[in-house]
Amino acid sequence: MGLGDIVLPGLLMALCFKFDIDCCILGENRPKDVSAFKFPLYNCMLWAYAFSLGVTYAAMSVFEHPQPALVFIVPILTISLIIKKGSKR
Repeated sequence: MGLGDIVLPGLLMALCFKFDIDCCILGENRPKDVSAFKFPLYNCMLWAYAFSLGVTYAAMSVFEHPQPALVFIVPILTISLIIKKGSKR
């Protein structure tokens, strides 16, 4: 795995974390305690990234040939982001 396989998904997860914080702060039911903040989009992306890493390593071991990791990571993260954002409406 290269640096881009960590940095690009990390950037997307950081943006999702910032979005969750902004939604908590600007929402109508703003929590007074910091520990009451909820991060549903970030948690979804974190689990999707862990799942995509598992899929990447499984594909590498099954095919016994190096695979470009972003081929698996980017679609899984994008699809999970679309599903999570769509289910919130």
